[in-house]
Formats: sequence, C-alpha cells, structure tokens
Amino acid sequence: MKTTKLFAGIAPALALGGMLMGSTTALGNQQAPTTGASPEITSITVANEGGGLSPYLSPSCAVVVNFSDATPSASTAYTVTVADSYDVKVGTFAQASLADGGDSQFRVGVPCDSIYEDEALTYVVNEGDSQSAAKPFTFSYVGHPTGIEDSSVLRNGEWTHFVGKKATVKFTGGSWEPGTKFSSRVWTSKTKNFTPADFAANTSGNAAIVQRDGAGAPVLTWTPRQQDAGKYVWVSIRGEKAGKGDWQFYFDAQKVAALPKQPAKWVKKFGKITGKVKGHPKVGRKLSVSKPVFTKAGKAHKATVRYQWSYGTATTIKGATKRTFKPKRALRGQKLRLTVTVRAEDYADRTKVYNVGRVR
Repeated sequence: MKTTKLFAGIAPALALGGMLMGSTTALGNQQAPTTGASPEITSITVANEGGGLSPYLSPSCAVVVNFSDATPSASTAYTVTVADSYDVKVGTFAQASLADGGDSQFRVGVPCDSIYEDEALTYVVNEGDSQSAAKPFTFSYVGHPTGIEDSSVLRNGEWTHFVGKKATVKFTGGSWEPGTKFSSRVWTSKTKNFTPADFAANTSGNAAIVQRDGAGAPVLTWTPRQQDAGKYVWVSIRGEKAGKGDWQFYFDAQKVAALPKQPAKWVKKFGKITGKVKGHPKVGRKLSVSKPVFTKAGKAHKATVRYQWSYGTATTIKGATKRTFKPKRALRGQKLRLTVTVRAEDYADRTKVYNVGRVR
C-alpha cells in the first residue's frame, strides 16, 4: 500500500475565473471620491474552482468578500483587511474586481491558505480613510479523512498498477462530512510528464479511465485497460460541500504495466479429459478433467485453477465452471471446449484450451 499526498485546494487566484484574486477592473475615468458613502459588505462566501492543464482536479479556493459602494471608486482603491479575535491583523488583500449587479458591486478574493481555518475572523473593506463595518466569517474545509492509500506496488522503482487487475483506493484516519459530493478522476499520460496533448486526450478523447463529478460517493475501484499499458495514471479524489473549502487527495504519477507471464515450469502437466465415447463427448455422459499438477514453485505462488466449458468458438455455458460436465441434448452437434485458467497473484493468467470434440 502507498500513502498519498493530499491537497487542500489552494491555487493561484487567476484560476478563479479571473474574478477574484489577481484580477483588476477600473471604472472608466471614475476617480476615488473625496467624500461619500463608505463601502458596505453584503456577503462573505467561499468559492472553489479548478483550472489549468493539470491532470488533477486542481481546486482553487478563496473566501470571497462581496461589497457595494453607493459612491464607487476605481476597483484599485479598495482593499480588505482580515483580523483575528484579538484584533491582530492576519493580512490585507487588494485587487478588487467588479461583480454582477452594476458598477457599484465589487468583490475581493482572499486565498484560503492565507487565513485561519475554523476561527472567527473579521473582514473590513478599506477605501482610503473610509472603512466598512466589520463582518465576521468562519472558514473551514469540508470534513475529510486524514489520508488515503491504494493498491499500487513498487516495481523497478515506480509505483505500478497492472493491466486487467482491479486497482483499489481507501481512505484512512476518519471519514468525510455528511453531504459531501465527490469528483473522481483517473487520467492517463504517455509519459511521466503530463502535456497539453495529454490534457486534450483525456478531456475530448478516450484516454481517461475515470471521470465523474458531483457524485454522492467517490470512485474507489478502477481497472487499467490494455490500451493503458506503458502509460502513467494520475488519480485524484475531491470532496466538496457548499460554503466550505474543497479538499483533495491525489497520487503522483503511477506506471501501468502488463502483468508478467507465469513461468511455464510452474505447471508440471495439465490434466486429461475422460468420459468421451469413441473420441467424442456424448449427450448425458459425464466428462471430467483431472487437476493440473503444480511444481514446488507453482505451489509456492499459491496458483489457483478455474474451469469454463463452452461450445462453438466462444459461447460460454452458464454455470459450467467445474471439472465435470454433462452435455445436454441441446448441445448435440456442437463443438465442445474447456478452458482451464491458472491464476497467481501479480502474474498474467495462463490458459489451456481443450477441444473436447463434437457432441453426439
């Protein structure tokens, strides 16, 4: 098992649609008035957004201070000061932008990683010597576990998943807050460096293995496909809830490899089929195959055996998964087959197909 990194959803302001941190909008030729009304905070909310050409969900988080001013100045004239309960300044944040609702509505985004979590802080909008009334707000991230693990194994110095083998993810140290919605992503790239071409292949092609947003539960299992062999996977799960900061867990790029073949020496010999009449299976007569004989190495790897009877070229017979089988009348004239599959952990399946013969 491998423990991941976690990501609390803090990213540069420009990821938030250009409306919050790092965005400046002037009001034509308006100048800051020498007298007039003070700004008034109308609401404080939390905004989460993704952005960029990242293989992860990449949330960007900000506490958004929305305010109005009956005698508006240029947006560059405003700042927001945040202080704790002891009136100790946490920080001052600039670069307001226009909000929906006319040229007297503004907003300033305060990066979530710049303030204290789960503590009541006061927010004040400054405009020169004028200030708004202080407004309290307590920010918190959505309740989440403390860690996450997956089923990747260390192979040749890289954490690796195998084609056709189900990959699993589990959270550790607590649980998600009730009402959390989840976005899950398993994206692929051709190399360990995620490129714009990889981004396009996952968003508009079939490169993505998992992409699910706003679901009631995270995706905790997925299976690498044959087309993913030799590529890398980027796994991330984000929890989100209105009014709170998103929380994301993610894994660094992991290799996808084909499972190695089982050494032929593991099976000393495969079994023989008995019960045929004059070289053919017969309706109503039981057929039986003896078990494969494993060498010491095969036994050491705890190899197991599965059986599947079929007819024609590949039509499986439902429920016919034992060493013995009795053909029914409906199979008369059909060519009967038996596939014996040897399985071992972290190795590709090995199969032997018996052409049993045409049922008489």
